Parts: sequence; structure tokens; C-alpha cells
Amino acid sequence: TKENSGGVFEIISWPIRMLLRLIVAVLWLLNDIAEWIVEQIGALFSGMRSQSTDAHTLKLRRQAMQRRVNIFAGIALGLLLLFELFPFFFVFITSFKTEAQVVASAQAANSTSMDSLRLLYWPGPWTLEQYEKLLGPTRNFLMWMRNSFIVSMVTPMVSTIVASLAAYSLVRLNWKGSRTFSGAVFAAYLMPSVLLVISIYQIFARIGLTNSLVGLMIAYSTFALPFAIWLMMGYYASIPRALEEAALIDGCNRFQVFWRIVLPLTKPALMAIFLFGITNAWNEYLFAYVLISKQTLMTLPVGLGMMIVGDVQPWGELTAASLLMAIPIFILYSLGQRFMVAGLTAGAVKGGG
Repeated sequence: TKENSGGVFEIISWPIRMLLRLIVAVLWLLNDIAEWIVEQIGALFSGMRSQSTDAHTLKLRRQAMQRRVNIFAGIALGLLLLFELFPFFFVFITSFKTEAQVVASAQAANSTSMDSLRLLYWPGPWTLEQYEKLLGPTRNFLMWMRNSFIVSMVTPMVSTIVASLAAYSLVRLNWKGSRTFSGAVFAAYLMPSVLLVISIYQIFARIGLTNSLVGLMIAYSTFALPFAIWLMMGYYASIPRALEEAALIDGCNRFQVFWRIVLPLTKPALMAIFLFGITNAWNEYLFAYVLISKQTLMTLPVGLGMMIVGDVQPWGELTAASLLMAIPIFILYSLGQRFMVAGLTAGAVKGGG
């Protein structure tokens, strides 16, 4: 109900207001420190500081000031981290509440008693009721997840393969019109995809690609290509031409140079493109909503939106679905980030290899 919506808003808004007040207080403190630093610099340049000041004393003062700055910077970062993590915490604990607890939490949002706070921020008892309803026969969550998984796996594969070949031809082959095409790629990268919704729908409707996961994959791959090509162009440009020239002298043709020499050096960029494509396809809502109308073909973002009927929001199931939806991306980035950082570090030290 609308009252429940207002209660949920109050649940989220009062910690945000508290954090904003704390951040303002820290900023005032940092402002005082900045003014003190400016005064000290002015004193140095105007000769106001005593010439007899010992160098060791100045060093101690700098160290003390640096410690204060580090402390306040740590406080500010801690507050920012708390501000960022609070919604995830709220989603997590709400997903383990019963439906009665979710309703009671919304009603207790305006109260500041300890019982109300405990009800808001701690399930009692912890339960899997929301997950059982979400994964039960009344919901199509597993079907939506399957569709999202298929689209999210195929899309980055297509965009990565096409982008790696297209970017190499633009950077290394120097064919007529390559610079113009590079500019067009950059312009397409800057264009918001929302401007193409109507035209994409009309084209796909004429060729029968609406209500089709294949059509959704084509659309997502198309929108991912400008970013992927532009990123790969920059990475190819950083690879020394001498490596390719040496391979050509040794008898390799152009494709062998690309496949055996250049492509292995671009693993960090390929990983970045792959993760970017998966994330976009997994979370994209607008085109999936426009192009797909069948329940059996909906992806997770559209399916979760369809769970809201009028002013009835099943907050418990929505938080459980949001948590399950975030887990695969979290795991993927946790694993992929290590390989990306290792690849980028190796490339910086060894010249890309």
C-alpha cells in the first residue's frame, strides 16, 4: 500500500539524513584544516614564520598534520562506505523476514523505540519464506534467470570477438576510410542508447526479432560494440609495432600475427570487455521490456518489474530476488578482478606481454 511505501521510504531516509549530517560535520572540520594549511603557507611566503624554526620541528609538525589528515580522510571514507553499503544491508536482512515482519517493519518506520529498531534492522526469527515463495511454482524466477544467463553469456562473446577484429583492422591495417570509421565508432559510443529504442523496435518488428532472445542478443551486442572497439583500439595502439614486424619477417601472415602475437597481449582488455558486456546484459531493462512481452522469454530485470502490480509491492520477494540476482555478478567480478589486475600489471612491466 501507499502507507507501506511511505514507511519504507522513511526506513531508508532517516539513516541517510544522519549520514549526511555526519558528512557535513566532517567537511566543516576538513575546511578548518584547509584554512590552517593556507595560513601556514601564507606565513611561509610572507616571512611571518620565525627563521629560527628548527627543521626537525617542521618535520614533526608536517607528520602530525599528515596524521590528522589521514584520520579525517579515513572517517570520511568510512562514512561514504557506510552510506554505500546500507542499502545492501537493508536488502539482505529484509529478504530473511517473514511477510508479517516486512509489513510490521514498514509500520514501525516512524518509531524510534528499541523494539522498532530491532524489527527494522534484524529479522526475528530468520526465515527463508521469501525465497521459498520466489522459487515456488507461482513465480517464474528460475525461468527469468535462465533467459538472463543465456543472453548474458552470448552477448559478451559476440561483442568481444567482433570488437577485437574490428579494432585491429582500424589501428593496424590503415585502409581507406579507417579514420572516418573510427570517428563514427566514437560518436556511436557517445550516443545514448535510449534514443534508438523506437527505431530498433520498428526494425526488429519487421524482421521478426521481437519476442526473441536472439533479437535481444543482437541488440545488446550492437550497443556494446562502440565501447569495446574503442577500448581495444587504445590497447592495440599501445603494443609496439616491432613485435608484429618481427613476426612478419619470420614468415607469419597478418592473421597469424594477430592470433599468436597481438591477441594474447590483450587479455586484460578482453576481460574488461567481457565483464562489461555481461553486466550490461544482466542488468539491462529498457530494451528487454520493449522487445520482449512473453512471460517465458522475460529476463530478470523485466520479471522483477512485473512482480509489482499496481500499488502492491512484494518487498520481501523483491529483496530476495535482488540478492539472488546480484550474487552471480558479485562472484564473477570477484574472480575476474584478480585476473584483470594481474594482466594489467604484467603488461605494464613487460610492455604488454
